[in-house]
Amino acid sequence: MSSSTLTPKGYTFCYYVSGHGFGHATRVNQIITELLRSTATRHTIYIVSDAPEFIFQDVTALGAKYRNAKVDAGVVQPLAYSVDRQKTIEGVKSFLARREEILQTEVSWLAQVGADCVLADAPFLPCAAASAYGIPACLITNFTFDEVYRFLREGDTLDKDVMAVADAALEDYKKASLLLRLPGSIDIPSFEDEILAMETSRPSIMGRFRASSIAAGSDSSLSMAAASPMASKVRSLTRKVVDVPLVVRMAVNTREDVLRSLGVDELTIATKKMVLISFGGQRLKQGWGNPLPEGWIGVICGLPVEHELPEGFYRSPHGVYVPDLTRAADIVIGKLGYGTCSECIAHDTPLIYVSRPQFVEEHGLIKMMINHGLPVEMTAEEFENGQWQRSILEADRQAQDEKEGRRLHMESCSEDSHDDDEEVKQDDEEQTTRGDVVSLAESVNRGELAKAEPISLGRRTRRSSSVTSLSAFRVKGPKMARLSPVGDGDDQSSTLESKDQEEEPLPPIEAELEKAYVPAVWFERRIPHNGGEVCARLVEEFMARLEEDDE
Repeated sequence: MSSSTLTPKGYTFCYYVSGHGFGHATRVNQIITELLRSTATRHTIYIVSDAPEFIFQDVTALGAKYRNAKVDAGVVQPLAYSVDRQKTIEGVKSFLARREEILQTEVSWLAQVGADCVLADAPFLPCAAASAYGIPACLITNFTFDEVYRFLREGDTLDKDVMAVADAALEDYKKASLLLRLPGSIDIPSFEDEILAMETSRPSIMGRFRASSIAAGSDSSLSMAAASPMASKVRSLTRKVVDVPLVVRMAVNTREDVLRSLGVDELTIATKKMVLISFGGQRLKQGWGNPLPEGWIGVICGLPVEHELPEGFYRSPHGVYVPDLTRAADIVIGKLGYGTCSECIAHDTPLIYVSRPQFVEEHGLIKMMINHGLPVEMTAEEFENGQWQRSILEADRQAQDEKEGRRLHMESCSEDSHDDDEEVKQDDEEQTTRGDVVSLAESVNRGELAKAEPISLGRRTRRSSSVTSLSAFRVKGPKMARLSPVGDGDDQSSTLESKDQEEEPLPPIEAELEKAYVPAVWFERRIPHNGGEVCARLVEEFMARLEEDDE
């Protein structure tokens, strides 16, 4: 059976979501939405998390089922940009002390609901539970907590405990069968060999999910009496890694409507710029004066109700849809979290960030922001003392430079298109003078090529194709979207092909069209952000291939 004829059926997915921060939950919502949107399938999806249920309200309204459970230890953060190392490791040790009890509970529950697959973003224990029950586990993330814990080593007596909890987490992660690696990733040790193979063997690494030895086995300490019927197949799966586009939420309301809903008057909306402070629960000091430049207002997310607002600031309500605020803002001030970074990139909003030096995920995210966004660093001291004006003015300057670069690029494209139209016209006149007959198809292709538009050849082009299969798909994005060269861990496109299915060569006209795409520097920073759709389709095909191997 070829990949193009695989027809997904309805599966029961159990999606385990870390309660550490809201970024995990918001990107999970995008993937679940795509899984439930399919009219050809009727999936059952359970969300298992200790994150508040209201974060998942959009997908529970679509039919997803929420179960509150403590499935990971996360990280203890006294402030949005700092980590309490001692309490973090104590928390993980306490969680691991109950590992066998929690594992037994999860295995029994997976059997009870008839789970077909565990999805994880990105607790480690659910991978072990899936292995023990005999179903596949798929990690969908840009980092794993074993690396987060390992980064907390400081050369003191606590390091022994740090390494012990990191190694325990790593062993559970190794029981996952598939990693869908998001942009902004760091090292993921549990898939180290598979990532190396992928990055050195593109574009044909994906192959098929055929039986092969796998390093991760099942938990022998657990009873397999209620094991899944597919247990033997899962234990012999070849582990795979696929890089996917940005999974991100997009705004739905206009800037004007968003600001009106916050009580901002019409004159202010028309004449002032807005900075969004998006740390979540961050308290601001009193007696600052105004930390904003002249002509700016501020909107604060997550400020406690009892906290007095500084002059010129507005409070966002609880449960606000943050992407609307991100697009409405001229600048965002926040931490380097996946949700904040992805939404700033997708909406072309500059990000002023306060570094989190103890959180290793930041290394991947800042690289992603430099490649695809507009980042400006503010020190923690500057933020806490209200010394924001330098950073705001610098970020605003970058935004204006970006807009000017875009304007010049579009003017250049318009001029080039006009010149090409004139050349085509002259060529046609010369052909007519010589008495040569130009076919209709050739005329159309010439015209479309001159306009740098996709050629209509009765088949999808590289730049207009939709996701069709796990072994061969291309991301949809802006017409001229370009990703950085292969090997940049943050510019992750899904252009992987099957080992047994070579990529179809481009016809000559499309090869010429490919050369015609030479965007300005600012446009090269664009990154596709349909990762929710891509992840959903990959998970479905992964399951379909698993069943195909049993036929």
